[in-house]
Amino acid sequence: MNSDYTYNHSSQYSAKNYGGSKQYQSSGYASKQNVFSSHISVRMAFIRKVYAILTAQLVATSLVAYLMATNYRLQRLLLPFVGPSSIIGLVSVVALYFFARKYPINMALLALFTFCESLTLGALAAYSPEIALQALFLTSGMFVFLTIFTFQTKYELSNMRSILFMGLNMLSITALVGYFIPFLSVNELAISLLGVSVFCGFIVYDTYMISKTFSPDDYVLASVTLYLDIINVFVYIFRFLNEAKEKENRRKYKTAREDKD
Repeated sequence: MNSDYTYNHSSQYSAKNYGGSKQYQSSGYASKQNVFSSHISVRMAFIRKVYAILTAQLVATSLVAYLMATNYRLQRLLLPFVGPSSIIGLVSVVALYFFARKYPINMALLALFTFCESLTLGALAAYSPEIALQALFLTSGMFVFLTIFTFQTKYELSNMRSILFMGLNMLSITALVGYFIPFLSVNELAISLLGVSVFCGFIVYDTYMISKTFSPDDYVLASVTLYLDIINVFVYIFRFLNEAKEKENRRKYKTAREDKD
């Protein structure tokens, strides 16, 4: 696996998967009674379900990524399936939209989707376990901080939508340009910082809006929305750290060559 793979795959990953999660919020799927207008006991039960599922997804993803980063045999076995798993993950998340309230189909689709996305992150972890671990700690810290901030803030955050989608469109355009014109030089560090900023913003926005957007029965869709936000923050942090490391290595190599000459 090379650095080009890391760049191209993570670019497609963020544009593809996150676009899917936003469809839930604008589709009108949720019933007229959202979580926010429900009784406090219903709201608390919804939040517990969302974060319980989200925690299970993140633990499963971390476990798969860890195993792929530390087990060479598992790497050789699973890496060929990373590409197909992206397609399967997209199909499963679309299917989940239609079967979100149909148990146990929704849980089976959720498990399949989570496993497919875990393979993607496992490929990144296998490429550079050290950077993946750093990205994991940074992502975890950011998510906890942003979640606490969102639950305690008194600001109106629903007006963030237009700015965030503008940033998402910029990321999608740069991903398409990089895919179709690979020789065109792009500032990877700047793009990665933009990606981290955009999806940190989406963590705040989606955490704030899930109770106002989804019905009490849509806890699976709400957890998937937050899961994708977190995964994309991780991917862009990984890209930033990886590019910073490669840039430093190139500088050291150049300095060593000059000293030798």
